[in-house]
Amino acid sequence: MVKVFEASGGFYSVRWSPDGKYIVGAGIHSFGEKDRNIYVWDVVTGNERKEFTDKETVSAWGLSFSLDGRYLAVGSADSSGLISIWDFPSGEVIRKLKDPSEGEQRALDFSPDGKYLVSGGGPILLWDLESRKIVRQFGICHIDEVSK
Repeated sequence: MVKVFEASGGFYSVRWSPDGKYIVGAGIHSFGEKDRNIYVWDVVTGNERKEFTDKETVSAWGLSFSLDGRYLAVGSADSSGLISIWDFPSGEVIRKLKDPSEGEQRALDFSPDGKYLVSGGGPILLWDLESRKIVRQFGICHIDEVSK
């Protein structure tokens, strides 16, 4: 074991930032209690760098970084179908997407060019991030991971 990152509970999802400087976690605060916070730890020090909070998200589940590390997509673990796109450096929500099927947003990934997001939790949806519209739908997501 190289380092332990302290948290008061467990997480549905954790991700490395593309530059390798941070680990981001989302999900369970403690003993199954849902948590709306996104936790960011500095990999070198192990210290929590900051928490992101979105009052509209009941609980965060899916996480994905854009390849350039500027954006973080966060999917809801409830039936709201909400996906929040965060400006990672500032911790501000810059876009909201809502899955009309209101499925849990467990699986998310940005396209390599950063123009699209794919989400899964019910139907697999391809989103145009500029227009915030669904441009294509593919089957049903039965797993927790959608990737390139």
